[in-house]
Amino acid sequence: MEKQDYLNRETREFLESCVSSADDSRRIRYIRQDKFIEYSAASMVLKEIKFLMESPDVSRTQSLMVKARSQNGKTSIRQRIASLNEPRMDERERIIRTVVSVEMPPDPNYVSLINTILTEMGLPDHHSKRSDVLLRHLVYHLSEYQVRAIILDEIHIMGRAQDRPLRHLLDTIKAIVNMAKIPLIAFGTVDAAIILEKDEQMHSRFTQMDLPDWTGNEDLQTLFKSFEEGLPLRKQSNLTDDELGFHLFDKTNGTIGELNRLLQQCAIEAIKSGEERITVNQVKMMTFHSSKPKRVQQS
Repeated sequence: MEKQDYLNRETREFLESCVSSADDSRRIRYIRQDKFIEYSAASMVLKEIKFLMESPDVSRTQSLMVKARSQNGKTSIRQRIASLNEPRMDERERIIRTVVSVEMPPDPNYVSLINTILTEMGLPDHHSKRSDVLLRHLVYHLSEYQVRAIILDEIHIMGRAQDRPLRHLLDTIKAIVNMAKIPLIAFGTVDAAIILEKDEQMHSRFTQMDLPDWTGNEDLQTLFKSFEEGLPLRKQSNLTDDELGFHLFDKTNGTIGELNRLLQQCAIEAIKSGEERITVNQVKMMTFHSSKPKRVQQS
């Protein structure tokens, strides 16, 4: 049997527990699970977030904006942060929530944002419309639960708000950070940075980091290696092989989301067919619907 040192420890141990073909359905479920894929840009973002969360309280708290196009890893990083900071009980049996992770509500305004955060903390909505009352209520509970960071995904949705509600929303975010003295970790598309530029103070308080589009470079090789480490196949696929990597990249729009979907499909087919590895021919034959722009035929 092939030594499966191409897998990470968790996946290798899982595969070792699958002793027969009757366990193939377990392997397929494992493949379909959401997993955090390690790569350099994501590691840098996680390191920066850890630094901000561990920084002492200061009068001017710095926050972070992580930008990327759709399906390029923002949500998986957010989920990773949440999984590393799950709620726990302290020695007095009080709930500690180091991180509160939410999405910007579809109707973005200061009331809906604050109540979304309260709901995620397991608290009821506050029915006051006064921003000062809502802010004091939220900040009190952020302190009570010892929250060290608020994660706000899809922050570009703020762009749906009209000028005056948007201004109030930006002021509310700034007030939460100032009063609670904790960073806000925002995830969004490049449009989010344009929104922050509407407020000079807000813009200066956010460090900006990008999750760049993928190209055929060393980072892409590392990404493919991370993908392969999490696929419970009994044979090594060598996803870092130039030809195989080219066809994987060429069939998708180059985002982590689409690469992950394609690799899941290929890995499941490799199990069903008994091939137990992903091959160039399999990728070429795989039907896959990508959102990448279609090539224009030259006349």
